[in-house]
Amino acid sequence: MRNSRMVFENTIIGGDSMKRKISKILLTSLILMFTLTTSAFAGSLYLNVPGTVQEEDNWCWAASSVCALNYDSLGVTQTQFVTYVKGSPVDEAGWPWEVQSGLEHWNVDNDWTTGSISWANVTDDINDYAPIIASIAWSPWWEFEGHMLAIYGYYEDQYVKNVSYMDPWSSNPRWNSRTYGSFVSNSDWTWSGTNYNLIY
Repeated sequence: MRNSRMVFENTIIGGDSMKRKISKILLTSLILMFTLTTSAFAGSLYLNVPGTVQEEDNWCWAASSVCALNYDSLGVTQTQFVTYVKGSPVDEAGWPWEVQSGLEHWNVDNDWTTGSISWANVTDDINDYAPIIASIAWSPWWEFEGHMLAIYGYYEDQYVKNVSYMDPWSSNPRWNSRTYGSFVSNSDWTWSGTNYNLIY
């Protein structure tokens, strides 16, 4: 009985070879667990939307809308879009409900809302291969000046949530990225309206 006990102890905890095997198993398990945890929180997708420069000073809404339409290769021009919505190609600002009307004229169903949409809505739309048209209000908001942008991608891991967007203003960088939180609100603007859930 005594000899059997000694053999048992040596087999489980007594040998250097067994200790090394246990250490390797534990290390492998930790690496695998870290990898799976990181993968579970990481994801990204970027839609191949066309870079679109607004053709008139107030046509950011038309440029962002045409960007979304031509993502589906519909071949719509800004002049066509504005003429349908406004009745003529006037250089005027547009509103989310006008964007909705124009998109639906070219058979792209969509919803619009005031304010921002949630991070889950952003990722759901992009994962459904649908860009998002975001209206922003420049600070201070009471001056009632704004801009429109087309969100085309996102990146997410356990540390950060980023949105990527196309800016149609001619002198601005076309392709941009910032955190979701700073896209919702920052010192320059507040996310004030959204056309989302585009269905082609």
